[in-house]
Amino acid sequence: MDALKKITEGMTGQESAQIIYQNDVNSLTDYIVSYLHPTEGENGTNVYTLNTAVAKIPQDIRKEGMTCTFLSEEGWRSYKYIGATIDGEDWNVTDNWIAVVTEKELSNINEEVENLQRDMDNAFTQNGFIWTFAGTKVAIVFKDNGNTSIAFPEQTVISYGNTSVICDMGISMIEVPAATKNLYLVFNISKGKVEVVTAQNQMNGTVLLGWISNEVKTAFLKCSEYTVNGKSMNPANYLLASDIVDGLISTSVDKPLSANMGRILSTQNGMMEVISTNKSVNVDFSDTDISVTISLPPGLYLSYGNTRITDSATTNGQVIADPMTAGKLRYLVYDLNETQYKLTDSMNQMTNSVLVGWINQYFKEAILRCNNYFVNGVSRSFRNYIPKSNIAHDLITSDVNKVLGADQAAILATQNGWLFPRNKGGIRFENIGTTGMSLTINGRYSVSWGNTVVSNDDDTSQKVISASDVYSTMYLIYHIDNDTFTWEKAANQMRGNVLLGWYNYVTDKVYLNCDEYTINGMPASNYDLAEIAYNNIPTTVIQLKKYADGGHLNINMTSSIDTEVKITGGRVSFDPTDFRESSVNIRKGIATNLYFRCVEPYAVIEAKGVYALSSDSQFSNSYVSQNIRDFGKGVTQLIFQYNNNISGNIYDIPRDVNYLAIGNASISENTLKGIFSDLPRLMTYLRITSSKAEISGDVADLPRKLTFLYLNTSSANNIAGNVVDLPRSLEHIQVYGLTDKFTGNVVDLPRALTILSLSGVNYIISGAVTDLPPNLTIVSILGASVVSGNISELPRKITTLLFLGNCNIAGSLADLPTSSTEISIQSTDTANPIVGDISNVPNKNVILFRLRQNFNITFNGEFPLSDQLYFFELRPSETFPIDSATVDNILIKLASIAGERTGTRTLNLVGSCAAPTEASQAAIASLQQKGFTVQTN
Repeated sequence: MDALKKITEGMTGQESAQIIYQNDVNSLTDYIVSYLHPTEGENGTNVYTLNTAVAKIPQDIRKEGMTCTFLSEEGWRSYKYIGATIDGEDWNVTDNWIAVVTEKELSNINEEVENLQRDMDNAFTQNGFIWTFAGTKVAIVFKDNGNTSIAFPEQTVISYGNTSVICDMGISMIEVPAATKNLYLVFNISKGKVEVVTAQNQMNGTVLLGWISNEVKTAFLKCSEYTVNGKSMNPANYLLASDIVDGLISTSVDKPLSANMGRILSTQNGMMEVISTNKSVNVDFSDTDISVTISLPPGLYLSYGNTRITDSATTNGQVIADPMTAGKLRYLVYDLNETQYKLTDSMNQMTNSVLVGWINQYFKEAILRCNNYFVNGVSRSFRNYIPKSNIAHDLITSDVNKVLGADQAAILATQNGWLFPRNKGGIRFENIGTTGMSLTINGRYSVSWGNTVVSNDDDTSQKVISASDVYSTMYLIYHIDNDTFTWEKAANQMRGNVLLGWYNYVTDKVYLNCDEYTINGMPASNYDLAEIAYNNIPTTVIQLKKYADGGHLNINMTSSIDTEVKITGGRVSFDPTDFRESSVNIRKGIATNLYFRCVEPYAVIEAKGVYALSSDSQFSNSYVSQNIRDFGKGVTQLIFQYNNNISGNIYDIPRDVNYLAIGNASISENTLKGIFSDLPRLMTYLRITSSKAEISGDVADLPRKLTFLYLNTSSANNIAGNVVDLPRSLEHIQVYGLTDKFTGNVVDLPRALTILSLSGVNYIISGAVTDLPPNLTIVSILGASVVSGNISELPRKITTLLFLGNCNIAGSLADLPTSSTEISIQSTDTANPIVGDISNVPNKNVILFRLRQNFNITFNGEFPLSDQLYFFELRPSETFPIDSATVDNILIKLASIAGERTGTRTLNLVGSCAAPTEASQAAIASLQQKGFTVQTN
């Protein structure tokens, strides 16, 4: 791709395309559409979608396995063609193109791969595999009472290393109590039976077969056929490259590896080493059929465990030709009985053999554990590449010049172990001069590898392991035969030894397989700063409960890192109509709409680094159902305005949450409850409108940074306080019928308020309208409140004004704010009524108009009302009655103004209004037809 970029630099798309054709178009494997067609994309740009990009590839150069690269709205994207033919019909089917991870995206997962490489060793426990006979299976059931049952067939085959054992289970069921959160399924070698043990006991003479978590209801077994709550988990379903990658880079603590990786790990892994510099292992895929040929040179070393075989391919070499008709995924193994290499299927790769790689005919890829090999003439030597990428890079890279083989060959081929210091400060590494080093082991220690643990209980003398004249990488080796430690060069570290660490002379870095040690007096960690930072990024978790088949739930997510969003028990998509994936990737800092479909009764969504969650739309498939504490520590924004079942206490809200909006709908069973003082102190937005929520406390205990407060739980909660104690930062207050007793003067309201809505009977707010916050746009004060003043003194930006209760507002309608479209006021003073003609109202699109008690107005001019009017009420006092003729006039004018509108509409002419006459009956009928409920005397 770099070469292509240099060739086409400074040229137009047409000129560069001509050069490409002149240099043999048939050799192209990656067609860069945006370079070759820079003005034929969307709106004349070089931006394409997958469909428009693949259509640009000329018919005469299309081939199987071709890669299409283009610039999309989200950035550069590459897709590989896996269709059966290159016919136009197959070529344009998006399912025949699989996404290829870019180098930049790969760099983001390199650290995860390295972390998982450590996890793959499973604390150096021997991995095994359960083979069930035809028609039988292992069945795991997570019960409603919290217990878990594991049912086994009468006989199984347990494979581990180079051994297969027919196991008479002797049991039909293992019952695991709910109190046991996480456990391991192991084969006890000495007892010859399967057991369930804790993490601490999974290394004592056992073979690890799987993990079971009662806590998150997840099971992962290395087993040929097993079910979880009736659903098949057959690993044969997971042999695609994407699953291998998922297994390698997964950060899920309850699902360490994908199923097929378990199968591979349960076979003894080996490493092929080509000694001669002018020889290599060669893998060649045929251009005319699906066959593959593997050429193994003489002088090929094979190392596995603590064993090394010289001339493993004989002194003459070995050629393996396989038509690949028995399957497109084959395993390259060394048969210890036949003492030769061969290609086999997954079922036969465990029979007294050593696994050294696998061949994928689907993608014409070969991944070998070999220090020097070629695939179709392209070098795959691990020495040319960064050491920590390993298999994941091989499977997903789009760069034909950089495909990794086995990484750190010497390490993979040697038995890995772990050094446990049993005295604090017992392991110390020191540099001596510029070319020397020493490792001091004080007191008691243990070394573990495979299924073995040895300890120095009898000899606790200080041990100093030194090396001088160090000019290359050195390896810390434990010698099994004589219980000693030495530093060795790469060539000497494979002979009957256990590898415990290494020193890199070039970078002057030390890594020990040890929990606690020091380097030149400083405490050491096996994680670099980037790994520590990544490992500290919390995982966000969302549990969904299925409501109906089909449909979806839309959740908008924002993450602090490029991350993978995974769902167990369901599907996820960027498209609300296409649900095939169990995971998708989202970009750092970009709010991304995702659509989830719950397949099982419950589904769990997990994503590292997601801090903002928002779901404002009605659901059609499932809804969020979990305790609020389970979202995870990293969440800062939770918005679930509609159906949800979020339970828990206020003190369970993750402490970093600053934006919380929990809504209500028909199926909500929200039971969130608690007190103001337990809210996170950094909260700026609080909206709870769930009918079953219970919130109480004094407003003085609200978070001090709060800018938005909206509470409407339809519950008689004990919320009290004085307006002077409200957070000064508040800009929005809406509280509905919740309070015990809320008092104060409007002069003490936060000055930044733009919305103030206090609806209920227990508000006792006093003061003058001249003291209201100046930027109010909505004001609603009810209850026993006594706020008074003249209409002309109201803040000028008000669009909605509602002063009822005991409030007293006098003055002329002409002095109302010009922006007011919802008007609800009253005068309690007969000597100072509201006056004017209705036509004097400045805004001519009023949708709510309500006057109560003392008003002395006329209705002669044009009514300033919108055709969308939904509420009109006149409730005059006996001092200012309205006669029948005026009532008739009002009804007739309202009927002529009102248009069609959905929703509730109300018209009240009550109080001291006279009854209408026959003259307005037709108008009343018209208003009722338009949705009004009409009430008159």
